[in-house]
Amino acid sequence: APTEGSLHIVAVGDIMLDRGVKYIVDKVANGNQSFPFQYTTTEIQRADIAFGNLEGPVSDKGANVGSIYSFRMPVGSVEVLAKTGFDVLSFANNHVGDWGRDAFFDTLERFRGSSIRLTGAGKNLAEAEQVVIKEVNGVRVGFVAFSDVGPNWIRASASSPGLLIASPEDIDRVVGRAALETDILLVSFHFGDE
Repeated sequence: APTEGSLHIVAVGDIMLDRGVKYIVDKVANGNQSFPFQYTTTEIQRADIAFGNLEGPVSDKGANVGSIYSFRMPVGSVEVLAKTGFDVLSFANNHVGDWGRDAFFDTLERFRGSSIRLTGAGKNLAEAEQVVIKEVNGVRVGFVAFSDVGPNWIRASASSPGLLIASPEDIDRVVGRAALETDILLVSFHFGDE
């Protein structure tokens, strides 16, 4: 059990509720999208802050850009992830553009209306770089997220939506600025070999 004055953070990896996961949810759980979290919800909800990586868009918009590994999660996933207890999700990864800009932007809008904050992506570069801060017992905990594997065509710019792609200069600038605004800063990187 957490001690007085402690902070309990749960961090998980990729969350992907499409393809094989969706098939099992439909077949075994009659479409109950909470099924994949049945053994972890209690632990996630007990945390002061729960963080994960949203591995693709949550939308019913867009068109598959062509990969056989394209992910697009059901729109009900937003509510399921909120009820499961997630507070902050990284949306900086290589699958955010799998269903094009329409699904990407739709995902941003759907989460904007939820209790979950997205980091590492936004309607422009300033929003993608913005630290997400959750305050717990007077402690400001910040989250920023980067991907170093693109896709480059949906990289955030001053005037277009996209994700935050890691570069040494961006990392120094974003992390340096975020550190000044927070007591504890957690930085998420989506990178490496499959």
